[in-house]
Amino acid sequence: MLTPKLQMYGLGMKLICENGFYKFFPSFVGEVKLWENKNGIKLYKMRDFWTFQSLAEFPNYSFAGQFVFGIIPALVNYAGSPEEVLAKNQLTYNVKLGTITPRALVFLQRLQYANGAYLTFPNIPQAFALDQDLQRVSGFEAFVDVRLNTYKIERFIYENI
Repeated sequence: MLTPKLQMYGLGMKLICENGFYKFFPSFVGEVKLWENKNGIKLYKMRDFWTFQSLAEFPNYSFAGQFVFGIIPALVNYAGSPEEVLAKNQLTYNVKLGTITPRALVFLQRLQYANGAYLTFPNIPQAFALDQDLQRVSGFEAFVDVRLNTYKIERFIYENI
């Protein structure tokens, strides 16, 4: 059993990015508030995780040619989880812009990280950016150290082409 101090500052909040859909899984309720205070961004409760507002509001269906989110037209007819609809329509949450955009807007970004036991990032990594070997990263699994506001990546997930 972890002591309260180890729970607060040990493993950190779990972050899973699946096809550009960011999901935060706090181990205690205070982690969300600490993250929001450090980043100046509010997270929203959705099912069993927290996420960004535009992802929390994203629909669970799309019709080809009709607007899926704002001014972005859908590519396919699809019904499923918002994560799947996002993927099928070649969209991602754009960390820099704070909204959902086509993946093409982030393809040329490079992920900058330090190697060690984990790949460590000073900022939240962008899905569909390129890793150091120029491979497109569709998602990742990480722990967020909310005290230091760093991201420790356990593994990258690569797109199946």
